[in-house]
Amino acid sequence: MSGAAEMVSAGTSIFEFRSGSRAWVGSFEPSEWQAQLQRGRAVVHTLCSEETREHANAYVKACWRADDEEASIRALQAFTAALRREIGS
Repeated sequence: MSGAAEMVSAGTSIFEFRSGSRAWVGSFEPSEWQAQLQRGRAVVHTLCSEETREHANAYVKACWRADDEEASIRALQAFTAALRREIGS
């Protein structure tokens, strides 16, 4: 599910940017990541169950807050676990 991968990639970039780790960011702009994140969320919200959508939303919120790395990691783990259950992987 490329939408989920796009969402995870963009969320990670947003978290890194917002938490102050700008050294590796390169030429990307936060607005590009936001658009990528929203495209991924649209795919997840269209194709996935309510549980997976809720975990996706929690992950996105954690990335935007960028105040607790451990909470962001837990949100990502919960999202990917729900997604894996859903697609049978």
